Amino acid sequence: MYKNSLKIYEITCYLKSFWLWSFISVIFLKFVWLNDIDIWIFHLIMWALVFFLEIPTWSFADKFWYKKSISLSLLFLCLAFVWLLSAMFFWKYTIFLVAWVFFSLNYAFSSWAQNSYVYTIFKHEKKEKDYIKFQSKISRNTKIFEWIAIIFWAYLYTFAEYLPYLIQFLLVFWAFILSLFMKDEPVHRKWDKLEWDIKSSFKIFFSQKIFIFLLIFTVLTIIPKEYFHNVMNQSLFLELWMSVQQIGIIWAVSYFLSWFLINTVPYVREKFWVFYSYLIMVFLTPLVWASFLFSNWIVSIILISSFLYFINDAKSIFWDNYIQSVIKNDKQRATIQSIFSMISILPIKIMFVVFGLVFVWVWYVDLFAILSLVFWFLSLIFLVFFLRKEFLK
Repeated sequence: MYKNSLKIYEITCYLKSFWLWSFISVIFLKFVWLNDIDIWIFHLIMWALVFFLEIPTWSFADKFWYKKSISLSLLFLCLAFVWLLSAMFFWKYTIFLVAWVFFSLNYAFSSWAQNSYVYTIFKHEKKEKDYIKFQSKISRNTKIFEWIAIIFWAYLYTFAEYLPYLIQFLLVFWAFILSLFMKDEPVHRKWDKLEWDIKSSFKIFFSQKIFIFLLIFTVLTIIPKEYFHNVMNQSLFLELWMSVQQIGIIWAVSYFLSWFLINTVPYVREKFWVFYSYLIMVFLTPLVWASFLFSNWIVSIILISSFLYFINDAKSIFWDNYIQSVIKNDKQRATIQSIFSMISILPIKIMFVVFGLVFVWVWYVDLFAILSLVFWFLSLIFLVFFLRKEFLK
């Protein structure tokens, strides 16, 4: 019944995952004469907007269908790329402020509505066990599209700086058109007051220890990856005087390795109980900072990024599958998840600022090694002594 809608959803994920711009975002922003302070300010604005938009947008998703939220998120992403492109011709600060608002709206409307949409369909068809396989397949296949995008963007950017963004706009616009043909998810919604839904979702969230414990565990495990993804990688590349083509080669190899590893996720989850699945991923984390032992920096960066993204994707898939099963009320599924996302953003972003101020003179590689080791130890302790008890219930 929903086979075609799930196929369309897959295609929109793949079109969106042809993510040309993210690997050169810092390089492009500096090309249009933004400095590091400008870039930090714009990112802080975006995450502040996301924080305040999370609950209203996901309550909208629970109230007015997840499918509509998915379409809106793609529309806002299209508009963000249009405004970003115009920064090359008009006053940059006004353009980027508007673009960051659209990026914030895209982020706020997107991920949990997508997961809730898919899980609700599988639950309706009594195929919840297939959900993790479906999400793993998408995660695996998007790595292929991201890998292709990496190869393209390095040469497109060298030819003309705006080309990756123009192509990205066209792909996302096509994804938006396709999303309009998806069927609404099979949930009957009552037209209750939005404010009451938000209050009751907060009450459900804070009444269950598993949500709080998963929140703490997520923050501890995601900080090194987030710091690498949002702060370190492109700054490190620029610091080492790498060309765009060299960066492209590094990311292409890293994503190929990550794609290869992500194929193991469904088998790990089938063979092991949820606690041991997490434990395996946590114990793989030392491989990230062990990569620094290689004398060749390019080899080290490739291993760091591939292991880091694989471990993060695997834990996200395990976490998503588990928390979807814990949430019993389909009418509040996206709102409860958005509360989780909104609260987790705060400590992560605050720590970014703290790290930037305290370790301002520390080399990126040294700082990342310290963060990986410290937060790996904390996440392992928390998993063994707190989450394990919850999983046993």
